[in-house]
Amino acid sequence: MLDDIVLQCEQVLAVLLLSPLLHGFMVTMEERVQRGQGPSIFQPYRDLWKLFHKTLLIPVLTNFPLPLSDMGDILGGGLILTLGGFFILLAFSIVDIRNVNISCAIGIRNIVDRCFCVFYL
Repeated sequence: MLDDIVLQCEQVLAVLLLSPLLHGFMVTMEERVQRGQGPSIFQPYRDLWKLFHKTLLIPVLTNFPLPLSDMGDILGGGLILTLGGFFILLAFSIVDIRNVNISCAIGIRNIVDRCFCVFYL
């Protein structure tokens, strides 16, 4: 049992430590295919070192803090998806495609929404 846990930890560490090397190798090979020099294989490690050693910039609080400012992104995404469904229904109600009624359009929209959620989210 303990051996399995240690093995899994080693695998996770190997992936975390070797994935920048693989990315650097791929970028170098792409540059060579395009007859360019390209960065070193170890450039992603340098980029990560630079990223983790940046100074932290802490913004000064304003007089009016926004505690739920992240909710705007979620609500905006929901609004865009809702408007997409509305326009699909509107298109089916205006254009008569082989006598497709509105209940069939709602069913098609539900199938499309489910496929969107499964494949893209």
